[in-house]
Amino acid sequence: MFTVKEAINAFHEQKRDATVKDVRDYGDKYLFTAFITENDMDPFYLVDKRSGDISHYTIAEDLPRYYSSSVIWSDKNRY
Repeated sequence: MFTVKEAINAFHEQKRDATVKDVRDYGDKYLFTAFITENDMDPFYLVDKRSGDISHYTIAEDLPRYYSSSVIWSDKNRY
C-alpha cells in the first residue's frame, strides 16, 4: 500500500515536469491535481494505492464524488 508521500514520489518519477497541487483520498486510489504545463485544462490523475499505477482522470465523470472527497495533501502544507 502506497502512502501519500510514496505516491507523490512515484508520480514524480513518471511525470517529472509535473507540479502537484493537491492529493485527495479517492477510495482505493489517490486523486492528484497536477499540472504538467501551465495551461492544463484537465490536470487530474488517479494513482492506485496498491500498485502505484497512474491514469488520467476527468472529474466530470463524477463531480459529486470529487467535491465530497477530502484533500489529504496540499502544496500549501507539504508532508
